[in-house]
Amino acid sequence: MVMNTPQSPSLDSLVRVAATICETPTAFISMVEKDRQVFVSRLGMDLLETCTEDSFCGYTILSADQLFIVPDTTKDPRFVRNPYVTGPPYIRFYAGAPLCTDDGLSIGSLCVVDVRPRELTTVQIQTLRELSHVAMNILRIKRNNAKVKALSELAHCLLNRLFLYSKEVDSRPSPSKEDLMNDMVTHLDPALEWISARINVKKDQACRIVDNATKASLIDTGDLWRKVDELTTLEADTSRDEHRFESCIPDKNFALMVFPIHSKGEMEGGIQVIVPNHLEQSLWNSPLLELMSANVGIVLDREIMNINLLHQASHDPLTGAANRTLFLAKLAETAKATVPGRMNSALFFIDLDDFKDVNDNFGHHTGDDLLVSIAERLMACSRENDLVGRLSGDEFVLLANDIGNEEGLQHLLSRLNATFEEPLQIGANLLRITASIGCVPITSPSTSVERLMQQVEGVMYLVKNGHRKGICVADEEILRTIRYRRSIIVEVKEALNRNRLSLYAQPLIDLECGSIVGAEFLLRITGRNGNILPADAFMSTIERSHYLVTIDEWVFKESLGIMKGLKNQLAGIDDFRISINVTPAILNTVDYGAQCVSMIRKLGIDPSAIVMEITENNLIPLVGRVIENLHALREGGVRIAVDDFGTGYSNLQNLSTLPLDFLKIDRTLVTGSSGIMKREALLGATVSIAKNLNLEIIAEGVETKEDEDLIRSLGCRYAQGYFYGRPMPMDHFLSLLQRQSFLSEFSEVLTEPENVSPPYLPLITTGTTTVN
Repeated sequence: MVMNTPQSPSLDSLVRVAATICETPTAFISMVEKDRQVFVSRLGMDLLETCTEDSFCGYTILSADQLFIVPDTTKDPRFVRNPYVTGPPYIRFYAGAPLCTDDGLSIGSLCVVDVRPRELTTVQIQTLRELSHVAMNILRIKRNNAKVKALSELAHCLLNRLFLYSKEVDSRPSPSKEDLMNDMVTHLDPALEWISARINVKKDQACRIVDNATKASLIDTGDLWRKVDELTTLEADTSRDEHRFESCIPDKNFALMVFPIHSKGEMEGGIQVIVPNHLEQSLWNSPLLELMSANVGIVLDREIMNINLLHQASHDPLTGAANRTLFLAKLAETAKATVPGRMNSALFFIDLDDFKDVNDNFGHHTGDDLLVSIAERLMACSRENDLVGRLSGDEFVLLANDIGNEEGLQHLLSRLNATFEEPLQIGANLLRITASIGCVPITSPSTSVERLMQQVEGVMYLVKNGHRKGICVADEEILRTIRYRRSIIVEVKEALNRNRLSLYAQPLIDLECGSIVGAEFLLRITGRNGNILPADAFMSTIERSHYLVTIDEWVFKESLGIMKGLKNQLAGIDDFRISINVTPAILNTVDYGAQCVSMIRKLGIDPSAIVMEITENNLIPLVGRVIENLHALREGGVRIAVDDFGTGYSNLQNLSTLPLDFLKIDRTLVTGSSGIMKREALLGATVSIAKNLNLEIIAEGVETKEDEDLIRSLGCRYAQGYFYGRPMPMDHFLSLLQRQSFLSEFSEVLTEPENVSPPYLPLITTGTTTVN
């Protein structure tokens, strides 16, 4: 690009637009060569050129297609001694967009400058970048075709309008091609000899008509366009590659000029201009209109590309729902605009139930189609001002605006319920999908987006975990519960980072010999206040957190370390075993079973001394890798136990096909409130099932001598419960193992009051903290 580009009204206009949009007193366009930069257009300064060494633009042209921004020049070591910072024009802020040729060479920049430090908004940055493209187009036109000098101003007006139009895209639905082209026709230069104009979009679609105020004041242009539309000879007027001049309007004082518009190689429409008939012999403005139609096609291509890129950057590619970035931005806007105390909007978190089963049973393609269908249904049940988003996987969110009141919310809840009542036809499969849905009304502008998302996810999990049914709408009590659970997560994170995890042991008793033959190792967490957190306070929270696998791994390794240290002390106890609870999440890890067996053998521990426990409630989803890992553990010598049996919904088929060794009867069967006859019947049936399946029975929750007598009479050999000892610190448990005559000492203890606390009593205390 030549350096001697003359001052240009179109460039000057562009500079003024840049200064206005960016709210700076100074803006300019510079061309940079080896030793100097020349200002081809400027606003707010008198410099004509500077040496490249002192220029800011020398840095801009090195930034490829990115803006070069210096928020405060006095704090940037590259410019703190620059003569234009320390002296006139006292530059404190600079932002420049490079001007790049088609082959990527940066030749100059479009810049804005201020005498005070500042930042640009996202919209200002995007607009400055787009204006630099316009400037480059103008410079390119000026170099290549001097005949179109007048058109450069027209092109500038057209492009500037489009960029302002694009600026509004974030706050309204994406404009259509028709809207874009109809906007363009409003920028025809009134100095041209035209009377009325429109862009014809794909013939049958609506056209925007613009009259030239200086030419059409005494003419009924509406009647002229009606005559044009009646001309059958114009049906194919946009199918030609060159402009066309029509003189067949019945009123011979006027004629029609047609200039086709191409986009992406296809005809999108045409510029139609009514002109005085004398122009039939003098078409001096035809080249300008012809070039304008070509430029409209170019701009249309770029604008549609920008719209598509914006949509791709802000929407989920699979479902078309808003992605996390767009959704959180809109949520922030909604929350900020909320009127305190009024329920204007509500946030919903929608998690599909058992979606993994769809992928496992029908394949991921069916799973993807299902997600698309769910998104379509959510969008169909939402209203114009609502926003449906997909966060990840099978997690959707809905931002419902303009609810108005409780009645409006109930209507929306009804529509959401109806969304999941009808089954979905996905290919050849008819799928019935349910969802766990949490809702948080947005009633305060001070609530952060992060907190809203934490709250609504927590509410959803209340439904997912069975604590609430249907769609759960948060109230103050629910939010208190969620805040408490959130505080537990913080406690767990700190405990992990600060080594405040420990294992407690609950003795396992062999009723035949009355001695300890094992223990269940149970996780305990020391809170920041030094107290031991009760297991029921943190286990359900951990199970739905990303800390679960890390904690499971810690428990397993720590248990093996303790077991190795007890090797000599356990020499005299036949078949001593420790039980470790394991979750399906970690059992689903590749080669988990083989890795566990390898670690056990490496430490010199007999694998049969390790019992891995999985709760009955987790038997139902046992598939794939979980089953493989259970078999790998069993084949490696590790024994498997079903915990809490009697509380879940497993069937006998699970019990007969899984590699199991022990059945642990849940305490609710042992100490249930039903009569003794019913308890005996239930326990007797369970024991009979276990014996028929060659499983050893362990009765949990034994709290009284009556409980022990009952399970003993039914043939249970092993027992565990507060009657023998609560979960206790490991040193207390070791003291029990060191006793040489446990049975006789245990018999004496049974007659002592409960407030006496030798190490193995039903209630064990450590200082002032009761261990549960």
